[in-house]
Amino acid sequence: MRRRSVWGPVSRIPRLSRGPGGRALAIGLSVVLTATIADWVATPPAQAAPPPARAEASATSEVLERPDEAAAVTTARLTGKKVRIGGMTSETTTAAANPDGTVSVETAVEPQRARDADGVWKDIDLTLRAGPDGRFIPAVSVVDVYFSAGGTGPLVEVAGSGRPLTMSWPGKLPTPTVQGDSATYPEVFPGVDLVMRATTTGFTHVLVIKTAQAAANPAVRTVELIVGAGVELSELADGSVRAMAGGQVVARSRPAVMWDSSPLTLWPEGSDVMTGSGPVGEAVVVAGAAQSTPEGPGDGARVGDVQTRVAGAGGLELIPDPSMLDGEDVSFPLFVDPSWSVIAAKWAYANSINSNWDLGGKTWVGMNPYDGTLYRSFFEFDMTTIKGKYVQSASVEATLYHSWSCSPTWVHLYRTSNITVASGARMSWSTRPLPSATWLDSAEGNANKSGGCGANQPDMVMQFSRAELTNDVRQAAENNWSLYTVGLCACNPQGQFETAQDRWKKFYTNKTKLVVTYTSKPTVTARATVPSTACVSGGGRPYINTATPQLRAQITDPEGAQVRAKFEWWVTGGSLIAGTTVGPGASGSWLAGGIGFMAGDVGASGDIYRGWHLLLAGAGQ
Repeated sequence: MRRRSVWGPVSRIPRLSRGPGGRALAIGLSVVLTATIADWVATPPAQAAPPPARAEASATSEVLERPDEAAAVTTARLTGKKVRIGGMTSETTTAAANPDGTVSVETAVEPQRARDADGVWKDIDLTLRAGPDGRFIPAVSVVDVYFSAGGTGPLVEVAGSGRPLTMSWPGKLPTPTVQGDSATYPEVFPGVDLVMRATTTGFTHVLVIKTAQAAANPAVRTVELIVGAGVELSELADGSVRAMAGGQVVARSRPAVMWDSSPLTLWPEGSDVMTGSGPVGEAVVVAGAAQSTPEGPGDGARVGDVQTRVAGAGGLELIPDPSMLDGEDVSFPLFVDPSWSVIAAKWAYANSINSNWDLGGKTWVGMNPYDGTLYRSFFEFDMTTIKGKYVQSASVEATLYHSWSCSPTWVHLYRTSNITVASGARMSWSTRPLPSATWLDSAEGNANKSGGCGANQPDMVMQFSRAELTNDVRQAAENNWSLYTVGLCACNPQGQFETAQDRWKKFYTNKTKLVVTYTSKPTVTARATVPSTACVSGGGRPYINTATPQLRAQITDPEGAQVRAKFEWWVTGGSLIAGTTVGPGASGSWLAGGIGFMAGDVGASGDIYRGWHLLLAGAGQ
């Protein structure tokens, strides 16, 4: 148990001149404040208790709300109900006080909510609608993005606190067809559509090349978008592009990729998926497998790189892979992105061939059935709200969209170092080695969407909540970490089973969350001793002339919970002798404890060397 000294370090007390009764007394008094709740008085269980229900996420009239943590905790205690903490709500985080005095916080990787025009939090709704000027905007979004209604104005504008980012098409745009989060501009080139789509963190622009004849058009070999004045583009080493204005990053793209519409196929039993060798026979198309769309590649899609190049006068050139444009084995339509993020939502992936891929709003884990490539996924959570808190429980929730298998298979959670690329981009396979990172938990699940299990299986929330995870998050909070990063791998801690096909899975990026229940640490706001002495350490420490001293402390719990104190009496530099627990008392009350000397405690010279520890407990324990 780590302790932080309040009264100074405990050390040997210098000898004292003779006191009443002829016996020399030298008593060292010191208080050590622990970071803490009631469980610190008793030994914590090997397994963390299941986390309380998640904090309420949506604004409804039935949910109680208070502006700050202290008011919410008080209301929760009085009503016996969970109370949302309005001042702790953000785009990615919600918090609620529980009736037992604890606070539960839920932090997502991607934005979950945004304020409407009246300042009220609403769930993200990316459905496009026409704004006052005719341009199309998402209904509820953290990103102020505007798509053209057609004509010669900017194709897209992203407004912000600084200079807006605009991109324009080199010609006149047709009137778009709007459906859901997407605006489709038909025939921007013969046989080519342009699809603009709003995302939780920005937008994407995707060229849809519908035929081989369209792919042969020189206009699609190099496509240039014009960026508005005052915004400077720069190409980064990983293939992404950064947009800056006034010295600030206003947006960043993922490395651009392209994909075709090839279906997922299965080879005869015994064939090698990597080489196509094996028994003679034709591959069978999997009818229920995911198909390619502007959102991302299907399960069987061929994928190629798109070169990005910053041109003069604010131009951004996209150069699709010629081998895919001209390939005889590609299936049309072809899709050419990239996507842009305006805010810092953090997830990333790595694959064993170190190749860029558009994952279509999902994270992939395990061996891709199309080409045998291994995938791992990573998520980064903001720790701001739980810095310095005592974490009672922690869990990571990841919602499974699809699994190769019809029955549950395993996936493992590890704590890793932080993400170093743009959100949704690829990290090098070798820089995030798993399973050599800190193992936290494993879970099993299935959600097959291929139709091969008789019917499409529903999404499944997979929860990771072992004591190893709670302990690790607790340590991160105590150490005031700003970020907490985890990785998902099909591999177990021994590095096995990552190539097992039945462990292939896809997870939603916007439904991955860290759920933490914490209590704030009580503090000693005042202290005193009987007899009264100053707080001094080392050779200048005071002497007292009683064998039954008393230590008093005023203890305050930030959430207003009752507090206890355990005073420990121990040999300076030696072992614990005894202790006494005082309380419960109201937050802010004085608690007192003392222990008389025990027989045999006097040193050979007549000196007595003793020190105190104070263990604090909150939340009424």
